[in-house]
Amino acid sequence: MKKQIVASAIAAALSLNVAYAYQAELNGGVSYDRVNVTGGNASAVDAGVGATVYLDPVATNRGPLAEAAFINRASSGTLAYNYVQTSIPNASDVKVQSIAGELEYYIPQTNLYLSGNVGRTILNVSGFNTTTYGAELGVLPIANLLLAAGVESARVHSDTTNDPTIRAKYLTQIGEHTVNLEAFAQFGKNTSDDYRIAGDYYLDRTFSVGADYTLQTEKSFDNAYNFGLNARKFFAENLSVKVDANVGRDNNRDHDYGFGVVGTYRF
Repeated sequence: MKKQIVASAIAAALSLNVAYAYQAELNGGVSYDRVNVTGGNASAVDAGVGATVYLDPVATNRGPLAEAAFINRASSGTLAYNYVQTSIPNASDVKVQSIAGELEYYIPQTNLYLSGNVGRTILNVSGFNTTTYGAELGVLPIANLLLAAGVESARVHSDTTNDPTIRAKYLTQIGEHTVNLEAFAQFGKNTSDDYRIAGDYYLDRTFSVGADYTLQTEKSFDNAYNFGLNARKFFAENLSVKVDANVGRDNNRDHDYGFGVVGTYRF
């Protein structure tokens, strides 16, 4: 009897290390943002859904569950939809719908990476509908390090901008814990420059806490910035919940804050 109890305890403790693989992922989330503007407070509620399909099954028996696709260099396709409802003092509400698609491809037997994306944003205000598209070429010089450069383009009516981008992602070990480090920059010729750094600290392979900082600079406006905190927990190999909160200031010196929650299911 004692041997059976011990065996059961060991099996339960190691249950999250049992080999598991998934080939699709569904995401759904909602967020709320509030901006202190002249004459009152503006707010926005954002609801979104997304789906990712991988070319090959993604094993989860190595490293943090949240980083399984990156560790396995898993090529994928993603489609996402978002709906945003805004409320602005002394102005008509603005409704925003966006749909976006992305492809990521790790070239087999090489250390090269390719990605491409396209999106469409539609407002209930004429003159602001936008089409976006971009591409990246990357290299993985060592295990779990991605360095990429590309271009992001946006088209509004007949006006098109083409901004170069650079990005890095590195998954490393500090003591007994895994750390994810990311950096991104987009350089606008006639628009803003955008910079973002982010990090995640994995207390174990199922639970992480993270932080990020975003800065936007423009010649004709004040700098905008945002600081965020998040936590993500896998309650099973295929089910997780992520919560986040952020504070910042836009380029009109209006202060804002927000929070959100996202659920993920893998199969």
